[in-house]
Amino acid sequence: MLLPIYLLIIVSLISYSAFADSDVIDPEITPTFTLECDPPTEREDGSDFPVNQAGSYTFYYGTESGDYQNELGTQTCEVIVDATELDDATYFFVVTVKDLQGRESLYSEEIVKVVQRIPKPKAPTWK
Repeated sequence: MLLPIYLLIIVSLISYSAFADSDVIDPEITPTFTLECDPPTEREDGSDFPVNQAGSYTFYYGTESGDYQNELGTQTCEVIVDATELDDATYFFVVTVKDLQGRESLYSEEIVKVVQRIPKPKAPTWK
């Protein structure tokens, strides 16, 4: 009996936000941030992966490296994350792509974002 061969797709995750150089997000200042990936161009075996073969992308995230409890699905290689819905914590993000046959790639490399609400200084009181 022959086993099916799944050709894995290589996908890379990059990050973009209003403050692209910062991995710390204060939702009061930056309520959303964007995660995007480079569309894959090849499968793990080195064969071509035409961009029109990408069926969907899934961005996974969680508060522990390698343990992704949440997901955001999209038809493009980009997702906007609503930081106001996230608790203050360190988040680990990866992305996968599914081809038109429904075969999902391995996880991309992981990126890290910290959501931290920074207390605002109180105005001085005068006596």
